[in-house]
Amino acid sequence: YEGKPLRIRGRKYVSGLGMRAPAYARYDLKPEWSRFVALAGVDDNLLDQNNGANIVQYSSMVFKVFIDGRLTEESPVLRISQVPWRFDVPIPPGSRQIVLVCDDAGSRSPYDLGNWVEAGFLQK
Repeated sequence: YEGKPLRIRGRKYVSGLGMRAPAYARYDLKPEWSRFVALAGVDDNLLDQNNGANIVQYSSMVFKVFIDGRLTEESPVLRISQVPWRFDVPIPPGSRQIVLVCDDAGSRSPYDLGNWVEAGFLQK
């Protein structure tokens, strides 16, 4: 969304998804996948501009995982510089789709920039 590296709490991540809330990504599941794991958190690139003065207070998000349309796990409201939320979601046999959601926490701020990082699927 900005062409910058994905970063949470000063740590850069090589791969992942950066999203401007509200946003989602949908994936078809493979039968051999048994779990989805990831870290999700607020991107802290906003701190590069005047240490985030007057803008980071508006950034707040909730991350959600849906499997076949059902909410399976949800983070609490996360703000900038907080420890990323750890997701470890079991995938029920026969599941077809997973949706990763980055949602604003009611603020509708243009600074709601969230990252899904270290994400992947564990095989049976």
